[in-house]
Amino acid sequence: MGILKSNQDDFSKTPYGLPEKLPVDEKIIWQGSPEYVPLLNRVFLFKHIAIYLLLLVIFSFILGQNDYGSTKALGILIENTLISLICLGLFMLLGQLSCSTTVYTVTNKRIVMKIGIVLDLSLNIPFNKIESADLKISSDGTGDISFALDPSVKIAYPHLWPHCRAFHFSNPKPTIKCISNPENISLIIKKYWEKGLKDRVKPNLEKSSKVHVTGKEMIS
Repeated sequence: MGILKSNQDDFSKTPYGLPEKLPVDEKIIWQGSPEYVPLLNRVFLFKHIAIYLLLLVIFSFILGQNDYGSTKALGILIENTLISLICLGLFMLLGQLSCSTTVYTVTNKRIVMKIGIVLDLSLNIPFNKIESADLKISSDGTGDISFALDPSVKIAYPHLWPHCRAFHFSNPKPTIKCISNPENISLIIKKYWEKGLKDRVKPNLEKSSKVHVTGKEMIS
């Protein structure tokens, strides 16, 4: 089953955040999107960049005063301030677009991540392809849930970014980023993941009474 799917018909009457209509036996359990400010700060490092640009502006003004005098240094200060504000504005726009174009959906059978600003993609992750998941809660109350997938599933890191765990290039981990109530969402995912695991094991148990089943904790 394909994991990465392109949303080819944006005008078709499909459920919000999904690439196609759901089967009769499947239903939406939860939908959400990243929170703007947490995503801006944690993914795009907005605060760090703002502080860095502020320091550059201050130091350039001080050096300009020593080299060119106060009048020219003031002009340099205004110019550098405007450039810095434009850069920060671009980061803010990128963060806003990332939030507004992203929809995370949890059904009773899978997780669907509608991502992409320029190219609209839907990442379809059946529960039986998830080996484990990690929950990370930040001080602002939002959190990330990242998924370790079956080794047979191959997804390119650039296709996922920024909706992936940082620096896991060889085995990218799709991540639900900066969501509210992350603990509750993780429990919902764990419930249906465990149900899917039991359903997958039942046919094997019917074939053989000597089946050894191993699995990792859904939320660590």
